[in-house]
Amino acid sequence: MKTKSVMILPALLVILLLSNCSNSKINTKTNNPGEAAGIVRDTPLRDTHWKLIALGEKPIDTSKNIKEMYILFRSENNRVEGNGGCNTFAGPYQVKGDSSVILGELASTKMYCGGIENENAFFMALSATDHFQIHDDTLILSKGHSVKLATFVAVK
Repeated sequence: MKTKSVMILPALLVILLLSNCSNSKINTKTNNPGEAAGIVRDTPLRDTHWKLIALGEKPIDTSKNIKEMYILFRSENNRVEGNGGCNTFAGPYQVKGDSSVILGELASTKMYCGGIENENAFFMALSATDHFQIHDDTLILSKGHSVKLATFVAVK
């Protein structure tokens, strides 16, 4: 009788271990070829070229723009710079906590370009921004945690 109970106990342990393994979720997504499976890294806010792809919930029609609309948060001097599709801009920024970002007063060039509506809306979104979220290679600037103002994709 003792022999049967000694053999049943290890069998139960093996069954328990196998059932735990089958219930665990393993993330196999990677950002870079050759990177170890299971590691997902969000793109950093700072020192990444972020290309604008949407304002609010509407995708950007860039056919009228002279240049790419983008933003770049420099880490070395806490300055932000970019292009609104016609005019370049720059100014200070502050990151507070994990998701709060405050853009200071932005200075921009004042060239006239046709179809400047996108740029005006972009600059208004930047001035209203107080939060950000990064998911993989996508940056979302928002007012609070719920009002999406602008969406960007990291350009590598």
